[in-house]
Amino acid sequence: MLLHLYGSSPVRAAFVLPFEISHRRQGKYGAVFSTKIPELASDLGYVTEIGMKIGRTYTYKGKRRSFISASCAAPAGFSGASFPLAKATFTFANGQRLTTGLLRDCKVR
Repeated sequence: MLLHLYGSSPVRAAFVLPFEISHRRQGKYGAVFSTKIPELASDLGYVTEIGMKIGRTYTYKGKRRSFISASCAAPAGFSGASFPLAKATFTFANGQRLTTGLLRDCKVR
Protein backbone atom coordinates (compact mmCIF):
# COMPACT_ATOMS: atom_id res chain seq x y z
CA MET A 1 0.00 0.00 0.00
CA LEU A 2 1.26 3.50 -0.79
CA LEU A 3 0.91 6.77 1.14
CA HIS A 4 0.70 9.97 -0.90
CA LEU A 5 2.07 12.74 1.31
CA TYR A 6 2.07 16.36 0.23
CA GLY A 7 2.75 19.72 1.81
CA SER A 8 2.59 23.40 1.01
CA SER A 9 4.57 25.15 3.74
CA PRO A 10 7.39 26.11 3.97
CA VAL A 11 7.87 24.58 0.50
CA ARG A 12 5.59 22.61 -1.81
CA ALA A 13 6.55 18.96 -1.77
CA ALA A 14 5.04 15.57 -2.54
CA PHE A 15 6.21 12.10 -1.55
CA VAL A 16 4.94 8.60 -2.16
CA LEU A 17 5.88 6.32 0.71
CA PRO A 18 5.40 2.55 0.77
CA PHE A 19 3.61 0.99 3.74
CA GLU A 20 4.92 -2.30 5.04
CA ILE A 21 2.01 -4.60 5.78
CA SER A 22 2.56 -7.27 8.41
CA HIS A 23 0.29 -9.50 10.45
CA ARG A 24 0.14 -10.10 14.19
CA ARG A 25 -1.04 -13.46 15.43
CA GLN A 26 -1.94 -12.18 18.89
CA GLY A 27 -4.01 -9.27 20.16
CA LYS A 28 -7.10 -7.48 18.91
CA TYR A 29 -5.69 -6.26 15.59
CA GLY A 30 -4.34 -8.53 12.89
CA ALA A 31 -2.96 -6.27 10.15
CA VAL A 32 -0.22 -3.72 10.85
CA PHE A 33 0.57 -0.92 8.37
CA SER A 34 3.85 0.94 8.99
CA THR A 35 6.00 3.52 7.22
CA LYS A 36 8.56 6.20 8.03
CA ILE A 37 8.06 9.80 7.00
CA PRO A 38 11.34 11.44 5.90
CA GLU A 39 12.66 14.69 7.36
CA LEU A 40 10.82 17.54 5.66
CA ALA A 41 12.44 20.81 4.46
CA SER A 42 15.61 20.43 6.53
CA ASP A 43 13.44 19.81 9.60
CA LEU A 44 11.48 23.06 9.08
CA GLY A 45 8.38 21.27 7.82
CA TYR A 46 6.16 18.95 9.79
CA VAL A 47 3.10 16.77 9.36
CA THR A 48 -0.07 18.42 10.69
CA GLU A 49 -2.67 15.94 9.49
CA ILE A 50 -2.87 12.33 8.36
CA GLY A 51 -5.95 10.76 6.82
CA MET A 52 -6.43 7.19 5.71
CA LYS A 53 -9.41 5.63 4.04
CA ILE A 54 -9.45 1.90 3.43
CA GLY A 55 -12.47 0.49 1.74
CA ARG A 56 -14.00 -1.38 -1.11
CA THR A 57 -17.62 -2.34 -1.71
CA TYR A 58 -18.74 -5.19 -3.92
CA THR A 59 -21.67 -7.53 -4.47
CA TYR A 60 -21.50 -11.22 -3.58
CA LYS A 61 -24.46 -13.55 -4.13
CA GLY A 62 -26.68 -10.52 -4.64
CA LYS A 63 -25.74 -8.83 -1.34
CA ARG A 64 -23.69 -5.68 -0.97
CA ARG A 65 -20.49 -6.31 1.00
CA SER A 66 -17.43 -4.31 1.95
CA PHE A 67 -13.73 -4.98 2.38
CA ILE A 68 -14.20 -4.86 6.15
CA SER A 69 -17.12 -7.27 6.63
CA ALA A 70 -17.74 -9.51 9.59
CA SER A 71 -20.52 -10.88 11.71
CA CYS A 72 -21.50 -9.08 14.90
CA ALA A 73 -20.05 -10.93 17.88
CA ALA A 74 -22.70 -9.75 20.33
CA PRO A 75 -23.48 -12.12 23.21
CA ALA A 76 -26.72 -14.13 23.01
CA GLY A 77 -29.72 -11.94 23.81
CA PHE A 78 -28.01 -8.66 22.84
CA SER A 79 -28.97 -6.73 19.70
CA GLY A 80 -25.51 -5.25 19.15
CA ALA A 81 -22.04 -4.66 20.54
CA SER A 82 -19.13 -2.21 20.46
CA PHE A 83 -15.77 -3.40 19.19
CA PRO A 84 -12.28 -1.96 18.62
CA LEU A 85 -11.91 -1.37 14.84
CA ALA A 86 -8.48 0.21 14.58
CA LYS A 87 -5.58 1.57 16.59
CA ALA A 88 -2.89 4.03 15.48
CA THR A 89 0.47 4.63 17.12
CA PHE A 90 2.72 7.50 16.03
CA THR A 91 6.36 7.52 17.12
CA PHE A 92 8.19 10.84 16.85
CA ALA A 93 11.89 11.54 16.31
CA ASN A 94 12.38 12.46 19.98
CA GLY A 95 11.01 9.06 21.06
CA GLN A 96 7.57 10.25 22.17
CA ARG A 97 4.62 8.06 21.18
CA LEU A 98 0.96 8.88 20.63
CA THR A 99 -1.61 6.08 20.49
CA THR A 100 -5.31 6.40 19.70
CA GLY A 101 -8.09 3.93 19.00
CA LEU A 102 -11.31 3.81 17.00
CA LEU A 103 -14.42 2.01 18.32
CA ARG A 104 -17.40 1.03 16.20
CA ASP A 105 -20.78 -0.60 16.82
CA CYS A 106 -22.40 -3.55 15.10
CA LYS A 107 -25.97 -4.83 15.07
CA VAL A 108 -27.15 -8.43 15.00
CA ARG A 109 -29.09 -9.21 11.82
